[in-house]
Amino acid sequence: MVEYMYTDDYSDPEEESTVEDDTDGGKELPVLFLHTAMAALADKYDIQGLIALATEKYTKCLANDRDFAKFLDSIPNIYHMPAEASKPLREAAVEFAR
Repeated sequence: MVEYMYTDDYSDPEEESTVEDDTDGGKELPVLFLHTAMAALADKYDIQGLIALATEKYTKCLANDRDFAKFLDSIPNIYHMPAEASKPLREAAVEFAR
């Protein structure tokens, strides 16, 4: 999130479909989780541009990596957010599921 505040963007490993999580002893998390987590942080701190960027990256990731299991893993993160803030992510998820 700090990177976004300085650059209006945040790094994501687009070539890889997982990102390493240091808190769980090196467990790898889907990149989709990164985007949903960024959207949740953006909602918490009311950063509308970051919500839009996270949604855009989430949608792009869905289009490039059609792994349905990773998609399903991302759904709980979206639905734990308030309905108003997660609406764009929910719409992207529904569109992908169709």
